[in-house]
Amino acid sequence: MIVAGLNLLAAINEAYLSFVWSRTVQVPIRLDIPVVIAVLAMMNTLTGIRLLLPWYETGISTRSVWIFRGAGMALVAISLSAATVLMNLSGGARTDRAEYEHAKLLQFQTMFRDAEAVRHFFGDLGDDAGQWAGHYVPASAGTWLTRIIVNREGRVWVFSGGGREAEFVWAHGQDVSLTKPDDSAGVRLNFDIGSITNSLAIRRRPDGRIVVALMTPGRSEPVTTADFVRSVPPEFTHALPAGEVEYLGVFSNGYVKDHVLFAVQLWLWRYDGHVFGRYLRQSGRLGTESVLIFTKPFTGRYDRDGSRMSFTIDDHESFAGALSDDRSLNGEILWLGRPLETIRLTNGKELIPGLDFYLAPTGSEQITRDWLEMWSRRRSPRWQVPSSFDPSTW
Repeated sequence: MIVAGLNLLAAINEAYLSFVWSRTVQVPIRLDIPVVIAVLAMMNTLTGIRLLLPWYETGISTRSVWIFRGAGMALVAISLSAATVLMNLSGGARTDRAEYEHAKLLQFQTMFRDAEAVRHFFGDLGDDAGQWAGHYVPASAGTWLTRIIVNREGRVWVFSGGGREAEFVWAHGQDVSLTKPDDSAGVRLNFDIGSITNSLAIRRRPDGRIVVALMTPGRSEPVTTADFVRSVPPEFTHALPAGEVEYLGVFSNGYVKDHVLFAVQLWLWRYDGHVFGRYLRQSGRLGTESVLIFTKPFTGRYDRDGSRMSFTIDDHESFAGALSDDRSLNGEILWLGRPLETIRLTNGKELIPGLDFYLAPTGSEQITRDWLEMWSRRRSPRWQVPSSFDPSTW
């Protein structure tokens, strides 16, 4: 009875957390699942083995013996299934963690590939020691904040990680005071980490160093304080080789219907007789902000002279067309093999900006594909839909 009651209590708890609690939080992370599964599996296994032992046969009917044995076998079987689920959860968590760290490392290396990439992601950092703008690293070891970037517009990026973990942007903010060349100025930036509002106090010393203090609610003293010195941003050109794969460009266009812009955009590479890339179909009401969902990978083939190409986007959608002399991509989008729409995609224009797939390394087809898959897992930017659009002039 005790075992049955505990299993019933666990079932009620799981139902509550899944259908009630999970709807009240933004990111329902369940750390209790492996613990509950492990405890129930061990408890049910021991109970099941005990029910299978012959001492239960003393003084009870044959029918009751078989009932006990059946219950014991059921408990053991359930426990083995639960143990398998727990092992799969553990293995999947390790895989997800490794992929997550790989994606963070890839994003970090891409941001600092070269000076052009740094400018693309962070803007103008300047080179004047009398300005706030610059790239800063800790003056000494002992802080988990790994670097701070300030651009000329007063935008700030705070990095964390390092060591066993890849560096990542831990916080981001902006303050116009950081655009003024005032050595005595101090700035406090507020930013949210989860549901907690933290603040970062930044002060510049006469020697050019900046002093950073991290403050959290409920504490009068800083969580950490560290000196940062100006330095040259790192470069990871060696980690992102170029060579075998040819990038054909980004192609996009769209049409307006009932004040809604339907956009199609794709990034295209080719290598040794075939093409591959990422595809995006997105709609949004004119003049509003739309959240991008996700891009789809595709692969296909092209003629040796490059005049014709076709590729499959998913199980339903495909494309057949050709590159014209002006490098636009003309063709038909097919749905289940039937023409859906004829479209002319303009090369070099991004109707939906901010995805940055053009930064993909081209050292080999596998390198490019892996990079595109990892890069697509980043949080998608929001799309500011134009207030008007004319496909004939795009």
